[in-house]
Amino acid sequence: MTYRISYTERLDEKLGFNVTDQSVIQKWVDGQQVWEASFKNLWLDSYAVLGDSVIVYGQTPTWSSEQTQYAWLALVDASGQIRWQHVMDNGFKHEYIGAVLPDEDGLAVFSRGNLKVLCLSRFDRTGQRTHFSQTEVGSYGIRNAARLADGYLVQLLDYAQGDRLIKMTRDGTLADAYTYGSEDENYYIADMAEFAGKICLSAYAVPRMADDMPHTSHYEIGPVLEEIYAGKDFEISNEALTQKVRDNYTALLLICDPKSGEPQVFYSVAGSLGAALSVNENGELVWEVESITDTFLSMATSSFTIGGASTVYRYTFDAAGTLLSQEKTEIAAPFRK
Repeated sequence: MTYRISYTERLDEKLGFNVTDQSVIQKWVDGQQVWEASFKNLWLDSYAVLGDSVIVYGQTPTWSSEQTQYAWLALVDASGQIRWQHVMDNGFKHEYIGAVLPDEDGLAVFSRGNLKVLCLSRFDRTGQRTHFSQTEVGSYGIRNAARLADGYLVQLLDYAQGDRLIKMTRDGTLADAYTYGSEDENYYIADMAEFAGKICLSAYAVPRMADDMPHTSHYEIGPVLEEIYAGKDFEISNEALTQKVRDNYTALLLICDPKSGEPQVFYSVAGSLGAALSVNENGELVWEVESITDTFLSMATSSFTIGGASTVYRYTFDAAGTLLSQEKTEIAAPFRK
């Protein structure tokens, strides 16, 4: 089962350029389209599965800095019917939704207002908002969120300072903040999932660099680049570069205590990056790991310096944490740092 998002544009003759006409989401099962839902004059960012329904969310399109950009969300039921739609007007000039979670009585929505305020909204299944709170957190953006026993765990991102985990109560109060890593390594979290009453984090570790370096993708491969620059080894072979890059990365499956939210190392795979987490139809945890298989140096590229590809492996665990299987898939994931 997959969901596919697409967009269409139309020419606005008064403005003289194309604007968003509509966003479309389709549900596909076994290669066949099951339903399609469209949203006129709205930009669709992502979706979250809520039982047999799906929550879609995005922003209102803008073409001028003078315009207000609102966050919006809607519920599409199992037959593809739009049951409700809500535009969030919380008094911000710009707002976007970073994560949506199923909640006890509906859903929890985490949004960011004016690039500095973390908001929590809760909606019942009819689309009525039952709670709203906001807290100024600075320049941290929202990367992900997961349920805790008595609240939520929210992953915030700042490229200069790195990621943080924030424990939030159900009323939106920030209870604790965590940074994670070791004396020698920084951790980067790729995905989060609630499983067997605990929070699982898919992450990867890289050697720690100077504290004043911004935590961009260049930070991750800093040791590799420093060695190349020091030796002026700009003609390094793909094989030699791949080994250096593999030595730089370790995929980690972290497990968090449901009360404290503190992560601990649970499982690791060398030469890889942690990727998606999911729970399969058998109630087992599926951890995707991207094993770095090929790289190349691209000094003239602005968006990355080391490119390549990874092979995706799937590790399956039961509720007790026992590794049940390891599967090499035919999926190739891009590597760009």
